[in-house]
Amino acid sequence: KLLEEQVDHLQAIQLLASLYIRQRQLAEAEALLEQALLRQPLHTPFARLLARLLITDQRHSAAIMRLESALPGAANDADYQALLAGLYQRTGRSADAVQHYAAALQLDAEQGEWWLGLGLSQQQLGNREAALGAYRRALQFPLDASLRNYVGEQLQQLMQTDATDASNMQSTGKG
Repeated sequence: KLLEEQVDHLQAIQLLASLYIRQRQLAEAEALLEQALLRQPLHTPFARLLARLLITDQRHSAAIMRLESALPGAANDADYQALLAGLYQRTGRSADAVQHYAAALQLDAEQGEWWLGLGLSQQQLGNREAALGAYRRALQFPLDASLRNYVGEQLQQLMQTDATDASNMQSTGKG
């Protein structure tokens, strides 16, 4: 009723979209958020909520496009930057992921999962030292046991690769 009278009432749109999502009326939530973003294209809470909805539907490219379109409004939003970075990382856009994880971590450096994401992205780019540093930072913050084990495995793998490379250089006389 409120939205009929005040079509741009931001809190009412957010609440109604959340209710639609809870009730599994995902098409209605998506349509409402798309319409709201046509009128308020840089309103990051709408873009984030819509992106999360698209992610649950495995529509990663659409979620990236939606987050990118509202990115100018999210320069100081660490969670937004990290969400976009995670999507970039999942879709193989490691350089973009590094950029946005770095932006998120500049705003909030105490997120172990973001350091892990940065490490993964750096590793995918072949930046071993940067990956090692990011993984080590990830271990300084709370992570669940499976993520902590994964980070440990990645660190061990990178350090073994470094040791093997050093050994190969010495045996060929290049060290």
